[in-house]
Amino acid sequence: MTNSSPFFIPAVDQQFFDQTENNLHQAAQIIARFGQTYLPHQDDESHPSMNWDLLQKKLLGRPTEEPYPFRLGVQLPSFELQLLNNQGKVLHSFALAGKTPAEAAEWLRQSWVMTGHEAKNLAEMPYDMPEMKGEHYLENDAQALQAWMAQRSFAHEALEAVRKQFDTTAEINIWPHHFDTGLYLQLKDSDNSQTKALGYGWAIADGMVAENYLYVYAWAPEIDMDYEALSPLNAGHWHIEKDGWKGGILKSSELAAKPTAEEQAEMAAKFLKDSTNGLLKLMNHPKVVR
Repeated sequence: MTNSSPFFIPAVDQQFFDQTENNLHQAAQIIARFGQTYLPHQDDESHPSMNWDLLQKKLLGRPTEEPYPFRLGVQLPSFELQLLNNQGKVLHSFALAGKTPAEAAEWLRQSWVMTGHEAKNLAEMPYDMPEMKGEHYLENDAQALQAWMAQRSFAHEALEAVRKQFDTTAEINIWPHHFDTGLYLQLKDSDNSQTKALGYGWAIADGMVAENYLYVYAWAPEIDMDYEALSPLNAGHWHIEKDGWKGGILKSSELAAKPTAEEQAEMAAKFLKDSTNGLLKLMNHPKVVR
């Protein structure tokens, strides 16, 4: 598995970085609520999800239905909420710093009406969120914001390499609840059944790891997987909680310790290959990642 990502992950001041990520997480909820309100609901709950546009540096929600699709996004580093048409043209924009979520929602209501649509009350999301740092969206720390964009671009490229390895059409999404960049792969067995899966992603700091991290996990409910039988990883480590989450983890600080983008990409590729092969073997799946 190769990853030639040109994106370099810098070391960060974790306090400033976490504050910036929380600010972006809060802003992303407007995109999620728009999707929850105006998009057809999907069985996999992907309708409020979004993706990271590497070239435009934009968090983009999913498009509304034809014949005239619209998308809601957050442009960085300017930190503007944008309503775009299906060609990607910005129709309306709203600077978020210093504004409240209620003000952003009202701007969206007015902008939606100006595009000829009937406005609805934005749906609330069915999950708890981390506490917002004050009543208003904050100005983002410039250095932390650049690091956040680099991390998400790096993660997207790493997961894109996984997609190519498995030749899959599965999507890379940013999920609004945990704000992780994720990829979920259903695996076919020799009998064409799909009772196994692999999950990949880039997670924000949480109760398990105090910084952002790359992760891989397996899903195979019909198999009693012996995680203690896994060989140690040369990049990253296995995280095995007795009654909790189990999988491979590569911390952002481990990547940032590498001096070049090429070395970081090689480390991530090594981690993804080795953890994937370890979990495939654990699930008794015949595929081997090269």
